[in-house]
Amino acid sequence: AGAFVTAAGDRRLLGIGMALLAFGSFAGAASPAFTLLLLSRIIEGFGFLLVVVAGPAILMRLVTQERRDVVFALWSCFMPAGMAIAMLTGPAFADWQAIWWSNGLLTLASLASIFLAVSPSRQASRVTTRFRDDAAETLTSRGPVLLFVLFSLYSLMSFTLSSFLPILLIERLQVSLGTV
Repeated sequence: AGAFVTAAGDRRLLGIGMALLAFGSFAGAASPAFTLLLLSRIIEGFGFLLVVVAGPAILMRLVTQERRDVVFALWSCFMPAGMAIAMLTGPAFADWQAIWWSNGLLTLASLASIFLAVSPSRQASRVTTRFRDDAAETLTSRGPVLLFVLFSLYSLMSFTLSSFLPILLIERLQVSLGTV
């Protein structure tokens, strides 16, 4: 993904990622059916991937060497900070759709700021044969494949424990919320 961002342009892919996030939020909030809600989450997931990979590439271009450590330390906090903000502001909304509409609007504002404040990369180029060769080598190398498998298993266990276990305990085993 990082090589693709370099080849296609960090600002372009960050913009596409933000647009997908906004579209997914709006589509999810307006979704009349569960299937469409899931599809909107998949779209958001692709957008999230692009943002998470393109963001650091842009930061590397914009930040001086002296400030990189601080900037990347702050960047590493986006996920827990976002979760904390969501938990603190969530009760202020009437329902979950209002939260998603708000997230979509915030994403659009962020998208506009990207195109106003960040210049296009001078290194952006077409996807070349070298990119294809690098991607093929990465996908067929033992190390990256093992890292992918290990991280996937870790993520599966982590999300299972934090998402599905509490639901299972409450819904199926009638364990109280306080005990869970």
